[in-house]
Amino acid sequence: MPWEGQRVRLRFITPDDAWLHVRLSNEPDVRRFLGPSLNQTEVEAREALERVTPEKDSLYVIELISDGTVLGYCGFTPNRYVSETDMLISLLPEHQHSGFGSEVLGMLQSAWLGPLGNEECFATVWPQNARAVALLKSHRFVKVREYVDAFQQAHHVYKSTRESLAT
Repeated sequence: MPWEGQRVRLRFITPDDAWLHVRLSNEPDVRRFLGPSLNQTEVEAREALERVTPEKDSLYVIELISDGTVLGYCGFTPNRYVSETDMLISLLPEHQHSGFGSEVLGMLQSAWLGPLGNEECFATVWPQNARAVALLKSHRFVKVREYVDAFQQAHHVYKSTRESLAT
């Protein structure tokens, strides 16, 4: 790591990125798809990120290659409601709807199914997040199941396979 795409690069998240974690964790436009705010302080976020290491975690900051502007974060994360590892992409509202999500999803999907050696990858999305659903479908993800979380919100689980990526 880092990985580079056409316009963005991914670098491992550090405690200095606590501000980003707090902003995304509390951003109403982001939280409406994830549930209630975490109400996490920057100190709490910094402490949590101090426990994150490249050897055991997969959380990356998304930056513009051109000038280093931080767009959001992404990675592979366990999901307490499903047994598989989920891909996570969370962009700051001012950087949404600019194609960055598609570029990052393609990078994560290719890495997970390619060099990281997995046969399938998963992404969980709130069904009302029409743009995220369309993005997943455009990258050949198919809905495989649904679940209801602790906040009584329904979520859909989408899957992509090495085989579907090759066709």
